[in-house]
Amino acid sequence: MSQPGRGAFGILAQSGRRLALLLGLALVGCAHTSVGPTTSAESAKAPAASPWCAADVHGTAEASFGVKGPLFELNREFLETDARARALQCAELESKRLVLRYAFGLFEARYMGKEVLHTFVVPAAYHPVKDVSHAVFLAALLFAEPPGAVRDQQVARTLDTLQQVLARLQDASSPTATLLPKALHAREEGLLERTEEALVRFSRGELGPDGQRAYFQSVRGAMEDNLRDIATESLKALHAAVETTRRDVSKVNPKAWDSVLVVVAVAHQARAREIGIQYFERLLHEPVGEGARNERRMVVTEQVWQASEQYGLLAAHLVDQAAGAAIFDDPLRMQWDVLGDDGAALDALLPR
Repeated sequence: MSQPGRGAFGILAQSGRRLALLLGLALVGCAHTSVGPTTSAESAKAPAASPWCAADVHGTAEASFGVKGPLFELNREFLETDARARALQCAELESKRLVLRYAFGLFEARYMGKEVLHTFVVPAAYHPVKDVSHAVFLAALLFAEPPGAVRDQQVARTLDTLQQVLARLQDASSPTATLLPKALHAREEGLLERTEEALVRFSRGELGPDGQRAYFQSVRGAMEDNLRDIATESLKALHAAVETTRRDVSKVNPKAWDSVLVVVAVAHQARAREIGIQYFERLLHEPVGEGARNERRMVVTEQVWQASEQYGLLAAHLVDQAAGAAIFDDPLRMQWDVLGDDGAALDALLPR
């Protein structure tokens, strides 16, 4: 499976950016190399890394583009050395740093090789509130779907499901009712009832564009309240987890917090304004900005689902910082696409 390239030199694959103990590391792969799966031969030479932090030798597509002989070997040696550098950085993170990971509602803190805290910070109401809110999104999808038997059958099924959900929500003893805090019952029932009414009218051909706009306007306030309430409870729990971590590690070492690093995993669509990113930006007083360019103590991963790969990207980020500082006298110099560095190539093609 092909892996995404690193921002600076395109040789990073899923672990992002890194810290070079060896100067030659950075410039060898400055072409944007597609990264493929690790071969068995390369795996045999990969450094032994802590299982919690990935530092695999990345594959290479060099041969597919006609690169062979000593030049191919030079790139292979770079990849192997780079993997060892990331493995060393994983060990450094494990033995000396306080590392916080926030990924899709999960908060994890590790210090001195031990897990300090592991907890989900999203409230219990998150999933049922999300599912009720999805009814509105579902209505929007059905309104936009081309007419036909498939759509009509889905509308009928959705109406039946809505009726069942409402019946359970109105039964105080049902799991549906108990999952939702009582304070939210009226709001969620209102959302479901307005959605059911709109879909009934839609199924009869009685809900045109104006009616659809009126429906969405009628539920918008409740949808925004849902989002705000869940965000508030999530942030309270996240902050409590961070403060608990800070207190606990300070008992071990009063200066432990000074070593803190944060990795936040997000889906691509949520990158901008993701609530966890916003929280840690304010906590650390470090806005991350565009991509990795301003990432110092916090690294954001997109579409990286495995914990070991998220930690591995953090290690790679630090490898790149050290290499950038050594080679370019700028620790952030390898945190963006090197081909687009000063804009001169683009200006030559399309002047401003």
